[in-house]
Amino acid sequence: MKKVLLFLIVCSIFPGHLSAQELPIKDRDAKKAISGEVYLGAGIPVYKMGAISNQLRPMIGLELRYNFANSPFDLGFGARSGLFTRLYEESRPAYASIEIYFAADYNYRVNRNLVLFAGVEGGVSVPFDLSRYNARAHRMGSGMFDVPPDSYYTPKGVSPFIAPRVGLVAWNHLRCTLAYDIVGNGGGNVNFRVGYTF
Repeated sequence: MKKVLLFLIVCSIFPGHLSAQELPIKDRDAKKAISGEVYLGAGIPVYKMGAISNQLRPMIGLELRYNFANSPFDLGFGARSGLFTRLYEESRPAYASIEIYFAADYNYRVNRNLVLFAGVEGGVSVPFDLSRYNARAHRMGSGMFDVPPDSYYTPKGVSPFIAPRVGLVAWNHLRCTLAYDIVGNGGGNVNFRVGYTF
């Protein structure tokens, strides 16, 4: 009985902490229906393909989101591009990829200046063999080589991917995201992205 009484006293003194999802009216009215984000990031490979090792992957992207009114959920559509190399013995062929995806997030407002979120993105990844760059680098003696299109080392075709993600938004503009890309073409990576939300 004492615990229940103590709980009710705490609830009556600190009612605001029990409704952290409910925004003040002025913040609710200021919430944009559609927001965008431009971000930069880097991906660290999480597994090998036999003797092939993927390397650090810089990326750049854009995401547009629809924010549901009076709801912690939002839906997004995004696209990003990145570069990566694959190390095999002394060779390091280079590739680029474009990912197009949909995303959904659940947002938890900690206070006026900080929002935590968790969600998932999923879509397709399209790789490109930078064969001209690889051939030129090979001629210059940098250890790169021109990979035949049918080689096992060359990522091919369109691959689906899914990526659970978590992050935070600070001061309504700075957005940091940590995601785990599970890609079918061997390009799986854990990536960290820093973006500007507008």
